[in-house]
Amino acid sequence: MSEQPKGQRPNPLSRITAKGWTGIAVAVVVLVFILQNFQHVRVRLIFVDTIAPLWIVLLVTLLLGFLVGAFTTGRKRKD
Repeated sequence: MSEQPKGQRPNPLSRITAKGWTGIAVAVVVLVFILQNFQHVRVRLIFVDTIAPLWIVLLVTLLLGFLVGAFTTGRKRKD
């Protein structure tokens, strides 16, 4: 093991894994994409017809996608 010199703290960025960096990159790209789309759009879903800012529609769609992904990725059970 390598030891840190006295008085220095380890770099917190060195603790972030590749998966973490990928998540950060995707979040930044999504945030930029949402912030560039402020126009209003018409949203039709079955019986609902409304007008909403595109960034809200994109954000809700992203959150729904995360929820679907969280609930559909099964965890292995111990038998």
